[in-house]
Amino acid sequence: MKFTFIKFFLAFGILLSGLNLSAQCGDADLNLAYSVSLMTPDSGQSITYTVVVNNAGPCTASDVDVRVSGQSAGFSYGMTGPGIHVILSSYPMIDLRWEGISISSGSSATLTYSVGSLYPPFPPTPPGYTSVAEVFSSVEPDPDSTPGNGNNGEDDAAAVTVTVFHTSCSAGNTLPAPPNVSIVNSTCSMCVPASGSITAPVVTPPYNYSLQYSVDGGAFTNTLPVYNQAGPPQMIQTRLTCNSWNSTNYTPSSAPVTTVPGTCSTPACTIGGDLNPCPNETGIVYSGPGGMAGYSWGITGAGTITSSTTGSSVTVTAGLTGMYTLSLTVTDGGGCTSNCNAIANIVSSFTTVNNGAYNDPNTWAFMCMPPNPLPPGAMVSIQSAVTNPPGNTLVNNGIIDLGPGGTFINYGIYTGTGELIGIMDNRGTIKPGQ
Repeated sequence: MKFTFIKFFLAFGILLSGLNLSAQCGDADLNLAYSVSLMTPDSGQSITYTVVVNNAGPCTASDVDVRVSGQSAGFSYGMTGPGIHVILSSYPMIDLRWEGISISSGSSATLTYSVGSLYPPFPPTPPGYTSVAEVFSSVEPDPDSTPGNGNNGEDDAAAVTVTVFHTSCSAGNTLPAPPNVSIVNSTCSMCVPASGSITAPVVTPPYNYSLQYSVDGGAFTNTLPVYNQAGPPQMIQTRLTCNSWNSTNYTPSSAPVTTVPGTCSTPACTIGGDLNPCPNETGIVYSGPGGMAGYSWGITGAGTITSSTTGSSVTVTAGLTGMYTLSLTVTDGGGCTSNCNAIANIVSSFTTVNNGAYNDPNTWAFMCMPPNPLPPGAMVSIQSAVTNPPGNTLVNNGIIDLGPGGTFINYGIYTGTGELIGIMDNRGTIKPGQ
């Protein structure tokens, strides 16, 4: 019995000790500080608000909700910090909420939000926006304030007023004149004077100021002018202008800059390559002048471009007969352009230079072998010993002329509707008229 009694008092003592510790750690004393990066921003600026919640109590504050009320629904907001971010709108106002925050004893939570592109209220009196940041709820009790009661006099809530000013133009004339414009005279199309361009000066106007241009002493506008290179010259000036709620003002104008009618030096345009290609020849390369900023190739007639048409050279495949015309437009670095053309005549007369087979390119001048069938109007001049080898069918619809010293032995098949001038030694097959 005595042993049981001692065990009872020991257990009861431990229980009392635990209850006492729980009582000592029952509070989370939260206090809040609210600030803003700029109290008096100009219209158009962005600012950042900061809420710092500190836990001065002995226990961790759990499931803390912090809310900011009184902000306008007309702005854009970006929230950072712990917890779940919620934006609730009740036009024209919004609430920003950080929910489910945990703040240990002696620590703090920093919550921020940015507001972009501010503008003053209308009418401009009062010109301020007042918002309130408050600890809205917490699981642990706060010994000196009540979360969510709307009392800004307690240490868990604070208010901030931001005054947004319309940009005033009263000090406009103290700003210096903007830089002069830069004139660009090199734009030219086919070397016919066209519109030139103007580069705006590099200037960052203050809020509500804009860069304006005047041509020949005319009215200032926000439109960047374009001038004609053909003339007449134009006088261009710039200034900064401000339109605000209380006045309109301007900076001094820049020094006048006079445009100069543009002149264009035509770039040289030439086409190099074989202008007497063989029938059906492939891989014929034509080149334009080097160093140009742009190239544009075209072709008409009995030929086909088989490569890109925007490089300094192109590759062409010739047709069977006739001619083709290559066209090229080149543009130099200043924008000046010129055109040129080249006419290629597909070879229609063929002459032998070596003894050999009719269907061997080495037999023919410039290795330009006659097409087979030989088309009407095409002329073949045999000046050496030539054979039509066994198994080869030669179709002559043109003219084959056996000149002095020329011989022609047919071992294969000879046919066609063309003409053979001279004596052929036939050891194969002749099928005339086919």
